[in-house]
Amino acid sequence: MGSSIKCCALGLIVLALLSPAGASRQEKVFDAAAGKQKTLAAPSKQSDPASEVALSGQESRESAGPGEVLRFWITIENHSDKPIEKIWLEHLDTPGLTLVRRCWSDNRADPACYAQVESAAAQLPSCLPKDQQLPASELCESLPAKQRLSVWGDVQFSTAAPRGSHFAVLRWTQGTSTSRAVVPLGQVASFGRLRSIWEAITGDWQIGIPVWITILSALYALWKTHREERASRRATEFEQRRQTWNLLLLKVHRLAFQHYMPIVSTVQGILLYLQRLRIKEGNAEDNVLGAFCYVLRFHWRMRKMKRSGASWYFKDLTAEELVVALVQTHRRSLGLSDLRHQAALDEFLERITEETTVADVVAQMSDLSEAMSIFWKQFREWVGRSEEHHEGALLSAVTKIITYETNRPYYYWYEELRPIDLTPDELRKIHEVTAASEGGQKGISVRVEKYLANAARSYVVGKAPADG
Repeated sequence: MGSSIKCCALGLIVLALLSPAGASRQEKVFDAAAGKQKTLAAPSKQSDPASEVALSGQESRESAGPGEVLRFWITIENHSDKPIEKIWLEHLDTPGLTLVRRCWSDNRADPACYAQVESAAAQLPSCLPKDQQLPASELCESLPAKQRLSVWGDVQFSTAAPRGSHFAVLRWTQGTSTSRAVVPLGQVASFGRLRSIWEAITGDWQIGIPVWITILSALYALWKTHREERASRRATEFEQRRQTWNLLLLKVHRLAFQHYMPIVSTVQGILLYLQRLRIKEGNAEDNVLGAFCYVLRFHWRMRKMKRSGASWYFKDLTAEELVVALVQTHRRSLGLSDLRHQAALDEFLERITEETTVADVVAQMSDLSEAMSIFWKQFREWVGRSEEHHEGALLSAVTKIITYETNRPYYYWYEELRPIDLTPDELRKIHEVTAASEGGQKGISVRVEKYLANAARSYVVGKAPADG
């Protein structure tokens, strides 16, 4: 944004310094209709020696664009001793322009022929035939000797035309002879909208080209500087990302093997026994005890990760938020918001080491404190209502998200990243958890929806992402 402002500012400064308005020493006039200055050519004058009639004409500007109106005027001077009669505008040759107003004859009183505070000019008495109005192309019925007559009118842009000579042909009679003469009006060009804008900016096409080249050169220099600065920033950011990636990849790799995948494996053990209980496979008491052993191991691994200073380090921050929300929901479901229950769980966890097996935990169940016995009883109740609360769907969603995020850093190793295959029950549980988390994590529902949409697509190196 800052670079764009600098480019515009420099362009305006260069334009102001090099504008043809300051460089040209020719006489200028201001055209109120078009709002710009144009070089005004000196009126051309032509005499007819035989009749001693002098003619001159001029147009108000040398160019016209779409919608613009130019004014022209013609002066007839009778230097002879006799009047000249029936002065007619026989032909008006203005390529690209169309006659829209005659400030003589029947249009003479048109308010557009005069300035706002100017009254209509009085007509020469001899010009108008008695009790009649002049025909449209008649300028004057009779111009007395030694008199001068000026008429004017307006022409409007109609089509683009190259610069060329505009002229009028006048006809008059003197005695028994009829004369005609050409009145040059000047060199005029009419052009389309693009060049009209150009003319409005530069004032003159030929002078404007070097001016505009200067401006464009300055803008290009600024753009090139901006591009080089941006490229430098990108190179710096890329190097920083590369260094960060090299450091974190090793850390994430280590965390995946030390914590993430063992946690996933343990949760899968919980899901196995919850599934056996749901389909009534095997001994129910053994299944409850098996689920309890794996729940203890899951919380022991979570505590181990926390005590080692580790946490969830995923490539996507929303994935980290989602896993934390799901695990916290599981803890509340297990009643661990109560400090006494947490203390009882801690007693169980203190007995566990890395080498502790399921058989060891089963053997320890014969020696429980009162708090541990209460926790065991409440766990049995939790297992009984776990299907009602969709606890299996929650824990299964946790394993799938952790697995997906653990594989994400190895995208270029495997050359693919498979989508998360969440079941309808898992999706419903995720939506339920994120909706409940909105109070403490505003916007988490929207972020999770966007994350799940991206994670539902399959990615293959060198191919566009596809819906899974």
